[in-house]
Amino acid sequence: MRTRRHRSAWSAVVLTAVGGANLAAAAAASGSVSDTTCSPQVPLLASLGVHLDVLAESRLCPEHSYLPGSNYGVAVQLWVLVSTSTLVAGAVGVLMALGAGLWARRAFRKVRDWLRQRLPARGFHAPVVAIATVAAPAPQCMDVRFGLYRPLQRRGPPVSSC
Repeated sequence: MRTRRHRSAWSAVVLTAVGGANLAAAAAASGSVSDTTCSPQVPLLASLGVHLDVLAESRLCPEHSYLPGSNYGVAVQLWVLVSTSTLVAGAVGVLMALGAGLWARRAFRKVRDWLRQRLPARGFHAPVVAIATVAAPAPQCMDVRFGLYRPLQRRGPPVSSC
């Protein structure tokens, strides 16, 4: 169990590091890019970026360099969102691997018990809900002459229950 906890902690640390690195790269990419900055790109990714309007081709840029396109801001926002989510998930994973979940459960239990002792519970009753009654015919015993089982008479209690 100890090795599983260590493995979980290390994977959460790696996840946190990846999220932090991506978030730092996204912050650098969003802050340093202006409308006239040409950025070099790999040809395969550049064609995809041009197709999605994240990058725009320009005669002012050298070969394999592109300007930010109309959807560049949206792509950076999505990148920041995914990176932040990865960072938060990694941090929660690290805390859970180190036992913060057990600590939090105990802390919430202590707070709940303290509040129950300090606050009167007279005003916090469950609401009373009236259940509507439906009139139903009383069960009647059937004669034995009808037989104990007929395929057409499957509804209701069995004959032997009366």
